Amino acid sequence: GGVALETLHGLHREWAPTASQDRQFARHVVAPTVHIDVLPAMTGVSRFGQTEEAWSYWKDEGLSAQDLVTRDFTYLLSANKTVEGYKLARMVEGFYKLKIQRGRLLPVYVAAVTAPQVFIHINKNAAKMVHSELQPFYVPKDIVGYLGFQLSSMEV
Repeated sequence: GGVALETLHGLHREWAPTASQDRQFARHVVAPTVHIDVLPAMTGVSRFGQTEEAWSYWKDEGLSAQDLVTRDFTYLLSANKTVEGYKLARMVEGFYKLKIQRGRLLPVYVAAVTAPQVFIHINKNAAKMVHSELQPFYVPKDIVGYLGFQLSSMEV
């Protein structure tokens, strides 16, 4: 979740300069709103990562898909790959499971397997402010350094 929030801040800084000239997107550029789903909140999104002063961060639980559209959030950090009214911008990998594998040097070793866990979505109306075509791609989470395991990736 923390990596996803940091990635989102970077994406907004990349997109905002080109959109700031268009009055239609002024609210989404100057004072974006972010809804943080349960999984991202449990995996690292905290007050310490909420560094943008003009932004509004929401962690309301139990919102329906219609509530998300009605509340007109600029961005969503979600555990869901698709959300009605929003366009997928990035997929952030995170820990998925441990896997026991046979090795060459050691008879058995433990590998940490990652998979897309948190999805960054942009409001479909706000997505128009991004002049380049949105192509979702993975933001890998490098957990090798602090787990000490071999890292493998899983197909979605």
